[in-house]
Amino acid sequence: FTLDMLDENVVTKVLELITNCNKLAFFGVGSSALVAATAKEHFIHYGKSAYSELEGLSQIVLANTLGKGDVAFAVSISGMSKVTLNAMKVAARSGAHTICLTQNHFSPLAKISDCVLQVYRKDNSIDDLGTATRIVHISVIDALAIAYASQEWDKVARIADSNRENFKSYLYGYQS
Repeated sequence: FTLDMLDENVVTKVLELITNCNKLAFFGVGSSALVAATAKEHFIHYGKSAYSELEGLSQIVLANTLGKGDVAFAVSISGMSKVTLNAMKVAARSGAHTICLTQNHFSPLAKISDCVLQVYRKDNSIDDLGTATRIVHISVIDALAIAYASQEWDKVARIADSNRENFKSYLYGYQS
């Protein structure tokens, strides 16, 4: 269902914004903060300057470091989490492009975002603590990261080789 809901033009625009931005900052609370942190790890491993913070006030500080040419990317099941919403408002005021990944296209977060990636929502229940939605959100993030990597393949391959060498040196004390 999510594939049917994602607008191909929006996905293309999101990928363009990510590819061309200087800094990419991810925001979320609760289970969405875990998705945001995972997203940061994906993109930073591919050579993109990416950031995320788990603590609410630190998210505001991070949002305030963004400006023109940067991207603020919020992950929120409901699109109504105050911490995420406030961070995105700060980022928007700072001149950053705003993207959100949410189930709720009519949420306050969606209304202030330049691009909205809407995913499938089975019902309004939060009894599963967002597990199903977290899996869907991670899948969308994975797809965006792979699409980014495929566009920047030579750069990503060089960075991956360099990371492998650095990891071997750091973890095992040897270089090849």
